[in-house]
Amino acid sequence: MRVAKAAIHSIRNDLTPILSFAEMALAGDSEAQKLVLTQLVRRTGSIRAGLDILTDAVRSQKRADEVVNAPLQTVAPPGKA
Repeated sequence: MRVAKAAIHSIRNDLTPILSFAEMALAGDSEAQKLVLTQLVRRTGSIRAGLDILTDAVRSQKRADEVVNAPLQTVAPPGKA
């Protein structure tokens, strides 16, 4: 779970400047338009890695929940079928 939390923070840190520059670019700032693309290209690998970690964490949690919530099956003791 610590790895997933670290991935969330990493993704947030990567997206924050991109979103800030995107807001400025939408307001017509030509320098911000260049910076959005630069930041996006520079941080794409890190964002993708963080998303992969989160995907794995969710899948692991689903498998754990399936095991914990699986219906119990009773088995007759040997000789008492």
